[in-house]
Amino acid sequence: AQYAEMWGGLTPTFWDNASLPGHGQVVWEEVWYPLAGVEGLSFANGEAALAVQVGANATRLTIAAPAERVWTLVILQGGREVYRQEMAVRPDAPFFADLPVGNQGGRLAVHLVRRDGSLVVSWAE
Repeated sequence: AQYAEMWGGLTPTFWDNASLPGHGQVVWEEVWYPLAGVEGLSFANGEAALAVQVGANATRLTIAAPAERVWTLVILQGGREVYRQEMAVRPDAPFFADLPVGNQGGRLAVHLVRRDGSLVVSWAE
């Protein structure tokens, strides 16, 4: 079994303590990702988690999300767009792709874009 946890909270580390004064309150938001079958973790934010494995001639990409989404996947290599695809992801169905781009054509960048054109994720090696 694989397990990944990222810490965020009132204290800088898991082992530090914080005090809550009388009548005080704390509010937080948690995001859970179903990462079963995802080979590693390269980047995560509140909307998506990416696993990017760049090889010489191909790149394996996995995208997981805590909610059902439809985005456009854009791959840049050396600053030039080399791949674009609309993709869907659900908590029970991560998106998997083996892309015909590797690390021999310049720096690789992965962008997930909403329908309104705004960025969900921007990752670069």
